Amino acid sequence: MKAKSLPCALLGSFTLDQVVGMVTSRLEPAGVNCQWFVAPFNQYPQLILSEPSELLAQAPKVAFLAVAIEDLLGSLPSPWAHPVQRQTLAEERLADFFGLVRRMAERLPGTAIFVHDFLPAAPAPNAVLAAGSSASLAAIARQANAALRGVAAEFPNVRVVCLEDVFASLARSAIGDPRFYYIAKMRFGRAAMECLADFYCRLIRAYLGLRKKCLVLDLDNTLWGGVIGEVGPDKILLSDDGPGKAFQDMQRNILDYYETGTLLAVCSKNDEALALGAIRDHPAMILRPNHFAAMRINWQDKASNIREIATELNLGIDSMVFLDDSEYERAEVRRLEPTVTVVDLPKDPAGYPAFVAQLPFFDALTTTEDDRRRGQMYVEDRQRRELGQQARSLEDFLTGLEIEVTVQKADAALLPRLAQLTQRTNQFNLTTRRYTDHDLATLSQSPDWRLYCVSTRDRIGDAGIVGGALIQLDRAQAVARLDTLMLSCRILGRGIETAFLAGLLLGLEDTGVATIIAEYIPTDRNAVAKEFLPRHGFVQKENFWHRSAAAARELCPKWINLKTTS
Repeated sequence: MKAKSLPCALLGSFTLDQVVGMVTSRLEPAGVNCQWFVAPFNQYPQLILSEPSELLAQAPKVAFLAVAIEDLLGSLPSPWAHPVQRQTLAEERLADFFGLVRRMAERLPGTAIFVHDFLPAAPAPNAVLAAGSSASLAAIARQANAALRGVAAEFPNVRVVCLEDVFASLARSAIGDPRFYYIAKMRFGRAAMECLADFYCRLIRAYLGLRKKCLVLDLDNTLWGGVIGEVGPDKILLSDDGPGKAFQDMQRNILDYYETGTLLAVCSKNDEALALGAIRDHPAMILRPNHFAAMRINWQDKASNIREIATELNLGIDSMVFLDDSEYERAEVRRLEPTVTVVDLPKDPAGYPAFVAQLPFFDALTTTEDDRRRGQMYVEDRQRRELGQQARSLEDFLTGLEIEVTVQKADAALLPRLAQLTQRTNQFNLTTRRYTDHDLATLSQSPDWRLYCVSTRDRIGDAGIVGGALIQLDRAQAVARLDTLMLSCRILGRGIETAFLAGLLLGLEDTGVATIIAEYIPTDRNAVAKEFLPRHGFVQKENFWHRSAAAARELCPKWINLKTTS
């Protein structure tokens, strides 16, 4: 895998150099080569404010700002003798810090900035009194964290790193190590730095759109307790109370992934009628048939079933995460399909909910309406396939779907979804160029660029935004360059890609463009897009493919109702 170079920056008030090495080594297997600028100790204000700034010269794509509240506030007056003066000074210093965060966001608009919130490391003296004081360090930190979230909400490129979440698996006493602090100004101990490095990796993977796409689930002793074929649907361990509630709580956490765009699938060796009956009718089930994009309930080996699921959903096998209680089944899938991510559940089902809640594979920095509807869309795709099996011919099937395709210019509201598509779409993607929200916002302001989204719906359902394109205009030469064209693979085979091209050409009619040129840049995953250009009348000339921009309407398949909006 060719490594992707990612410029990163770390600024802070204490030593975190070890975390840099941990993050770099952990992301290398994912093909990410982090190139770090680590600010000199406690020099973050100068780097954020100075002209010129070494920080700006580094042009990081990702930056972390880690400032401890103890360092920020320094020595404050006593909360008991001078509470008002203490709070006033704290508010002034925090206001200065929030000003730095705002300035950093303004000066690095194309950088994803992750700012640590405040978590006092040392125990407070007079803990009983401090619990009721608004001037204690813990109380000031709580107020500051609420204010910091308000500052972050002002900027699309700023997010808060909640340290309580980062260190949730650690005892409070294990977060810091006084020896490290007094020797080297290291606020965190080794275990805490491991947790922080893991979380930084999650943030970077989310920024790069490297999330997995499908969670494949076993049933017996995974989604419920017991073997349904032995005990029957009424005796499986699944309930609103008692030990069965652990399975129900785990399902609730899985549903949370579904509702933010993760696809769910079933892969179980089981009696299909019994298992489907429980999923459909058991009163304590949270996950129902409509939550699963694909199901394989049979006696075939699970690696083969997972391959079939990936094919059915038009996903790469490496985008699948497999959850099964059986060590044998996990080992077998690892052996036969090593690119599938196989995770080991805890031995005790009581630990299932917390374990599933902390899965690091489905992180995203934002979520869109299309994400929230993705699982439903795939269920609708399954219904289309079933309908297609009943049709007399492919054209009858496609005509019967009553497909409507809308090609529209991407306004500000659509840019996050368009950026998401550039980062996540790998298979039907002519160039696999990646763009951030900020990149697209900048291009959208240029008269030489046109940004488009395509959506589709039919009589079964609304698939939402399924693709996008970026076009650069050269009016002097009457040429348009198709910089990017991508579509979700799940809608291929219905002529929607052809209708999209027709809509793009229609959208260029007001520009005077006579020729559209395009590239196909092959990767190890986008072979499905290889024939798109020659199949649609493009002729290759050296590195580019050329096509007349005329006769756009005639391109559109007759079973598709094409609409274009400005």
